[in-house]
Amino acid sequence: MSTNYSLLFYLEKPKNYLEIIGRYADYPPCVAKGLVLPVLSNQKMNSYLKEIADLCGITKKLTFHMARHTFATTVTLANNVPIETVSKMLGHTDIKTTQHYAKLLDTRIGSDMEALQKRLARMRPKIIHIFTCVQPSKTMKQKDDYLWKGILEDVFDDFLRFLHPDADKVFDLSRGITFLDKELEQLFPPEDDEFAPKVVDKLAQVYTHDGIEEWILIHVEVQGTYRRDFSLRMFTYYYRILDKYHKRISAYAILTEASKKPRPNTYEEEFMGTGISYRFNMYKIAEQDTNRLLASDNPFALVVLTAKAAFVGKNLNDKDESDKALLQTKIQLARELLERNMSKEKIRGLMNFLRYYVRFDNSEVNIIFEQEVEKLTERSDTMGIEQLLLDREKKKGKRESLISVAREMKKDGIPVEQIAKFTKLSVKEIEKL
Repeated sequence: MSTNYSLLFYLEKPKNYLEIIGRYADYPPCVAKGLVLPVLSNQKMNSYLKEIADLCGITKKLTFHMARHTFATTVTLANNVPIETVSKMLGHTDIKTTQHYAKLLDTRIGSDMEALQKRLARMRPKIIHIFTCVQPSKTMKQKDDYLWKGILEDVFDDFLRFLHPDADKVFDLSRGITFLDKELEQLFPPEDDEFAPKVVDKLAQVYTHDGIEEWILIHVEVQGTYRRDFSLRMFTYYYRILDKYHKRISAYAILTEASKKPRPNTYEEEFMGTGISYRFNMYKIAEQDTNRLLASDNPFALVVLTAKAAFVGKNLNDKDESDKALLQTKIQLARELLERNMSKEKIRGLMNFLRYYVRFDNSEVNIIFEQEVEKLTERSDTMGIEQLLLDREKKKGKRESLISVAREMKKDGIPVEQIAKFTKLSVKEIEKL
């Protein structure tokens, strides 16, 4: 905890805090250290917060840092408290630390601009039009981050095979893939570290056929966020993982920006005969050939096509024309996806990535897209994908395939009677599965 500055909390009833302070007046640790209240360690505080969350039925992970962040943004900055004052209250010695995690909210930007417009209007009798250029909503960016996180977990094995066609010769993927989110978080304290891992940083553990445990790092740079110190960030991951866990890694950087400008995939440093050169794998979405991606039978190719689809129509000034072009692209990708021979889980994951990552300016166009998807699955209810898979298996004429589909539907909690109706298997057969 960074708390080298005293705070005075104002409560509605003064006697409440006086009673609390009086309770610890003779408490030995407070007397010995000259404290008004006991100061717990960050670890102990988080432990108590976990107990409170469990008692209250809160599933979200609560931490003391979360409270500090909420205080800085929602309680103070959002209510026009100067950032200099907030910095002092949080005990920061450098205001840059406060700026790092107490970022301005979009609502605050809007209210500030509204206030500015009123002041300018009073200064000049003429009507003043103010045009502002605000960065994309942080919430929207976070949604993209979570979408990438989810799809990478869904198709991680396909990702490896996509970039390394001989991956199955190297890795024993039948042993499964373990995502090391906690190990990654421990390397970068989120409160102070400018390199703190983002949602789209994934560290995974896989095994080779020799039984050796290997680690693979994937970092996705979302659109428009490429930074000049990107190579340094990648190198920082490498040396911290090596230093703390003594593990080598294979690192991948996926750039989703529309720009085709070359980006370095090395970090180099040299001084008086001492130097280092670090190289990592880089994959730029914008540079990939659409026809080659469509020809690939790897599910990750559809992830790349979806990411590329987000660029469609961006060069058009007319939003309606942009949405029209984007709609045709999304329908084509949905058709391509549903024609692939993949598991139901991967179809659902890829379809959701397509639905929510590629967005229309006019939300009503999304209704048209969903109607087209219903036509492709030939159903208008939630059983669409299941029905599609069933039809595919029926054409194969294999009883084993029908049983496999029934088993998956049963796992999803679909009533036995409905499964029997769709598969034509008996209720008794399904109950035994």
